[in-house]
Amino acid sequence: MTDCPKDIIEVRRHEDGTLDEIVAGDPKVTGVVLHIEQMDSNRWGIGIYHGGYRQVVWLSARGKIHASSEMDDDPDPIEK
Repeated sequence: MTDCPKDIIEVRRHEDGTLDEIVAGDPKVTGVVLHIEQMDSNRWGIGIYHGGYRQVVWLSARGKIHASSEMDDDPDPIEK
């Protein structure tokens, strides 16, 4: 498997090579960060950060993929 250089898009894998997490973006440069993380064997979280806010998308699979999305109540204090 070939991944981008870590300073561009950081791809983190489990010991067996399967995908665990991807982090892309720099709030100081683009203002947008994308973070995809495996929460357990059938659930993934996708965080999209921009302008101090974070929108979270949850994906889960139990025979088929289910998706939901929610916005945090407060902006991320790091980006204020």
